[in-house]
Amino acid sequence: MKTTCLLLALACAHATAAQTPFWQPLSDMKGGSFGKIWTNPAGDLYMTSSFPVARLDGNGCNLLRSTDQGATWNIINTQLANEGVWSLAQHPTTGLLVAFMQVARDALNPMVPFNVRTSSDQGQNWLLANNTSFAGDKPVFTLTYDATGTWLYAAQKQIGVKRSNTNGTAWATVNSGLSNVNVKDLEWGFGGVLHTCTDSANAATTGRVYTWNGTMWTNTSTGLPGGHVQDLVYDAGSSTMYAAVNGGGTNASKVYKSVSGGSWTNVAGYVGIFIDKLVVDGSGVLHVVANKSGIYRYNGSWAAINNGLN
Repeated sequence: MKTTCLLLALACAHATAAQTPFWQPLSDMKGGSFGKIWTNPAGDLYMTSSFPVARLDGNGCNLLRSTDQGATWNIINTQLANEGVWSLAQHPTTGLLVAFMQVARDALNPMVPFNVRTSSDQGQNWLLANNTSFAGDKPVFTLTYDATGTWLYAAQKQIGVKRSNTNGTAWATVNSGLSNVNVKDLEWGFGGVLHTCTDSANAATTGRVYTWNGTMWTNTSTGLPGGHVQDLVYDAGSSTMYAAVNGGGTNASKVYKSVSGGSWTNVAGYVGIFIDKLVVDGSGVLHVVANKSGIYRYNGSWAAINNGLN
């Protein structure tokens, strides 16, 4: 599940045609430090919220759901008192939620595996699907179903890509063709093809982008400078895949694009620093979430849109 509207730190961007975009706080939040946001095809929003320090030593988190574009939020993980959500996916036809949960009291402990849990009622009740396949110090950054819901894919730090056709109860590693298994993201792109991107562990395994043909991965990085490929996002309206590259070439962060599955070219002019996340909004406009330098928007040219953020 990917975000289609841009929200950050309890704020949402607003602007009329004559206004400079500004950020406005969202209402009805439950407190804490807010993290990842997902959306489903129906437009529901899901977000993680870290607990205050007084609860679970600050390591736990809430999972919240909004059905009105962030105006109101409900906590949907009351059964999961000591588990934090790392990634979330929703089955495209049944609506089943699948989540990767970290046991908060044993944060990133390799001896305490992640729990894979499922919910068939929008998060009101959760069942344990698997607690043996994912080492606790190797989080799953991205979780995604294919278009039919047959296969569920997971991108796991330093392990590679795994998939399940049992909604998370059993998993198999699918790394054939990957020269670097430190995967960062999974994204469906042109022609419905699954893409992954990798970090650069060393000079011999520079960050790359790969595509999946159902059997193996193929390197499709022509035009990229190397470095850390941090994130991918696809705009179906323009058949464009965007890639965030940190530390490639001149060590500056850059954004690249591939149109209709072609070679990568630089989206020139980005002046921010380390890129955390790429987001495409409902109008096909690209946004960059940059570490310590705010939000940038690309709509033919780059502009910082940080009014109202502090």
